This record gives sequence, C-alpha cells and structure tokens, in this order.
Amino acid sequence: MTSTAANQGDCYCCGANVPVDQLARMLCHPEVAICAGCADWLATWSRTLVRAVPVLRTEDLATSTSFWEAAGFRVERLGDDFALAERDGVELHLVELRPASRDRGELYLHTRDIDGVHAAWSAAGLPVGELRDEPWGMREFHLVDPSGNRLRVGQSI
Repeated sequence: MTSTAANQGDCYCCGANVPVDQLARMLCHPEVAICAGCADWLATWSRTLVRAVPVLRTEDLATSTSFWEAAGFRVERLGDDFALAERDGVELHLVELRPASRDRGELYLHTRDIDGVHAAWSAAGLPVGELRDEPWGMREFHLVDPSGNRLRVGQSI
C-alpha cells in the first residue's frame, strides 16, 4: 500500500485512494489493505445470489424519504413512486402503494448470473417471467411465490 497523505491509502485490489480507516488489512499480510467495495466483492465472488433487498411500501413517498434520510440513509428518488435508500451497504427500496393484486411482500434479489438462475428456476417449474433489459440498467425477471409474495431478480447490465 502506498500512502499519498498521512490519512490516505491505496486499495491493493482496485487502486482507489481512500481514508486509511476505510481500508481493511489482511491479518496474515498487514501490508495488503483493501477498500470496502473490494471487500464486499471478495465476500460474494463465488455466490450466484449476492444480496436480498426488502421492498417497503408507503402511502407517501416524500414522508418515507424524509424518515429514512433522518435515519442516516442516502435516498435517491428514481421515479414518481420509487426511491432507493442506502446506508453502510444496506439497501432498501421504497415504493408507493400498488393495486390490491400486489398486497403481499416484495423482495429484490441481486445475482451474478441472471440467465443461469432464470434457466434453473424455469427448469424447476417455477412460474418465472421473461427476462427483460430494463431502462434502469438491470436485466430482470419476476415471479410470485405460492403465498403471493412478489420476487424480482436482477443483474446489473
């Protein structure tokens, strides 16, 4: 690790220059330090499903946005009825109420292999929707479980 300032250091993996308190050092090789992004990647590199994101419904997106911002989340409005909230690697989706046909829970699953998951779940007889490249930069499909919970599965394009 090369230091460009007393409180800065370079990630051994990606080369990003970040504050040293945001670098994790390897126990057996303390000269090797990596940033949080590379540590997250390393923790999930061999997994097909990477993370699950709860989808929280609201009657008033502006009020919910203010609530989550007060809780320290960075909230980005991505449409009239949708916002993404993030803090410390935890992601929440905020969605204004939908029609009664979707009154159960929702979950967004991130994957590294959208085509493989879609093919495997189709072969298993699960009621998967078609794969679509969405304008927000995700390749996705959806399905509904036997209890009526909606799952969306996606991979960054």
